[in-house]
Amino acid sequence: LPDEVKTVLFRVAQEALTNVAKHARATTVDLSLAFEPEHIELRINDDGRGFDVDRISAHPTAGIGLRNMRERLAAIGGRLEVHADQPSKAAPMGADDALHGTLVMASVPRHALQRWALNEAMQASSVPVARVLDNAPARSLDT
Repeated sequence: LPDEVKTVLFRVAQEALTNVAKHARATTVDLSLAFEPEHIELRINDDGRGFDVDRISAHPTAGIGLRNMRERLAAIGGRLEVHADQPSKAAPMGADDALHGTLVMASVPRHALQRWALNEAMQASSVPVARVLDNAPARSLDT
């Protein structure tokens, strides 16, 4: 994988796992990275208490981590999906039947992966400008 893609996927996983640790009260978290024919997909799935994705996403100060994950993925041509069950309003706080879970899916399509891989290959094979200028023949400013 291109370095830029690896970094974004790492940061998304890091943020999702931080959210699980801070908010979910989960007992189990599954993380997987799948190389599909048309895309690469990172999944983080927990059995925690879930949350209202729309409410958190729309709040100006809450959900900053979700916005950061979306923006990082968008910058490399990927996308983020978050599916979360909301805590049951009928169940008393802390009741086991209020635990449902959250699934975070980050995907990067193959064409975006290829674009980033091509960028890396071009950068790796290019000669630094300073070396080119050092080897260029001297020219008079009069010509």
